[in-house]
Amino acid sequence: MTDLTERILGAPRRAHLAAIAALSLLLYAGTLRGTFDFDTPELLLYNQAVHGLTVANLVAVTTSMPNTVEYLPVRDVTWMIDWELFGMSAWGYHLSNALYYALCCVLCYLFVEAAARRFTPASRGVALLATLLFVAHPVHVESVAGVAQRKDIVSGLFLFLCLWAFLQWRESRRAGWYAAALIALPLALLSKATAVVAPALLFLLVLPELRRDRRVLLELAPFAGITGAIAFVTMRLAAGSGILYTAERPVLPVALTFAKVAFHYLRMLLLGGPLTIVHDLEPVQSAADPVGLAALAGLLALAGALAAAARRWPLIALGGAFFLVAIVPVAGLLPAPNLAADRYLFIPALGVTLAAASALVELAGGRTVARAEDWRTNERLLVADLRANPSSLRLTTSLARYYYVNGRVDLAFEYFERARVLQPSNPEPDLFVALRLLQLGDRRGALAALDRIPDGGSIVDVQCLYGMVHEAEGRPGEAAAAYRRALAAERIMGVLFKRNAQEGLARVARGSGAGR
Repeated sequence: MTDLTERILGAPRRAHLAAIAALSLLLYAGTLRGTFDFDTPELLLYNQAVHGLTVANLVAVTTSMPNTVEYLPVRDVTWMIDWELFGMSAWGYHLSNALYYALCCVLCYLFVEAAARRFTPASRGVALLATLLFVAHPVHVESVAGVAQRKDIVSGLFLFLCLWAFLQWRESRRAGWYAAALIALPLALLSKATAVVAPALLFLLVLPELRRDRRVLLELAPFAGITGAIAFVTMRLAAGSGILYTAERPVLPVALTFAKVAFHYLRMLLLGGPLTIVHDLEPVQSAADPVGLAALAGLLALAGALAAAARRWPLIALGGAFFLVAIVPVAGLLPAPNLAADRYLFIPALGVTLAAASALVELAGGRTVARAEDWRTNERLLVADLRANPSSLRLTTSLARYYYVNGRVDLAFEYFERARVLQPSNPEPDLFVALRLLQLGDRRGALAALDRIPDGGSIVDVQCLYGMVHEAEGRPGEAAAAYRRALAAERIMGVLFKRNAQEGLARVARGSGAGR
C-alpha cells in the first residue's frame, strides 16, 4: 500500500464524508435535467393528497392509500415538501432525490464504519472503499434518477440510520441511540416495505456476541415486533391494490426461483449490469428445472463458504450474509408483479460492496454517469434499453405505452404490433386498441378488441374498460357489473386502476339517481 493510499484511507472521518457526499452529488448532477418518470403521474402528479404539506394531506396519506397502488406515507410526505418548494417542476424533485441519496450514502458510511470497527483497526478505510463503491454503483441509477423510486433512497436512509444507531447503542449503552434506532425503523418501513429485513440484519450484526450474551436477543425483540405489525398492514394493503397478489406455489420451485434471482443479482452487482427497467426473468415452474437446481446448489455452496470464512474474514462473511438476507423480499419469495429490478438492489448492494471494497471505483463511476444520461428522458431510457434487449416484451410494450400517452399513436401501435409478434397472447395490444377505438367513438370495435383478450376477467384494466364502454353505450347495469368485476380482479396492467372503477361506479350511481 502506497503512502498516498494510506493517507486517503486513514484520513479523518469528516474528509471521507465530504468525499462521499460530493461524489454522490457529482454523479447525479445530470439528473436535474430529467423529466418525471413512468410511475410519477399516478403516484404524484394526479394524486392530490401529496400536493402540499397540509393537515388534510397528512391525514389522507397516513390513514388511507390515495394513490390506490402503495401505502408509503413517509415517501409521500417528502413529495408534499417538494410540492411546496417546487410545484410541478421536475428538476426540484430530482434535486431532492440527489440530496436524499447523498445523506443516505453518508449514513451508509457511518454504519459500515461502526460495523467494521469490531473486526479491523482499518475500519475507516474499509468504510470509505465500500461506500464509494456503493455510491458509484450503476445499479442505483433507477432509484436516484427516477422520481417515483424515491422510496428506495428514503427507506435506505432510515434503514442505515437504524443500523448505525443500534451499533452506537451497543458500544455506548446510551438510551438515546436505542430510541433513535427504534424511531428510524418504522420510518424506513413506511418509506418502502423491503426494510422488513431490518431485524434479520440486526441479528447478523450481533451474531458474534450471542455466544457470550443471549440477552442481546431481548434488545432485538422490539424491532421484530414493530416490523411484524407494519408488514402485516402493508402486505394486506398491497394485496388489496393488486400489486401483491395471493397465489399458492409449491415450495421447491419458489426456492429455486429465489436462488436463480440471487445469482442474477450477483451478476448485476459484480459486472455492473445488465441495467434495464425491465428484467425478463421468469420464475421456476418445475422442481426439476436444471437452471434452478444448479442455482440452488450454488447458493448453498456460497452460504457454506461464507460460514467457513466467518472466522478468518468476518467482513467478507458479513457482506455476503447481508446481501443474502437483504434480497429475501425482492427475489421471488413473494408473488409480486416484478421478479427482479435494478431498484430492488438498493439495500442488498451494500453487502457486495462491503465484501468487495477493493473494486475500481473509477470504472463503476464512469458507467454510472453514462447510465444517468439514459435516464434524462423516458423515451431515451426505453430506446436505449430496447436496443440492448430487442426481444424484451415488457420493454417493447413500455415504449409503445410511452408513445401512446405522448400522442404519437402511429408509432405506439407499431411497437404494440412488435409486442404481438413477440407474444401473441399478450393483452396490451388489444387493450390499447380498445382504448383508442373508445376515444374515437367506435364502441362496438372497442368491445370486440376487449373480447379478444384471454383471461380478461382477472385483469383490473380490462374490466374497467368494459365498464367505460358500457357506460358510454348508456347501459348502466352492465357498466356497474364490469366496474365491480374490476374491483374484484387480482391483476393490474397499470393502464387503468381500481380507483378508475370506483369513480365509474360513482358516476353510474349518480346517473341512476338522476334518472329516478
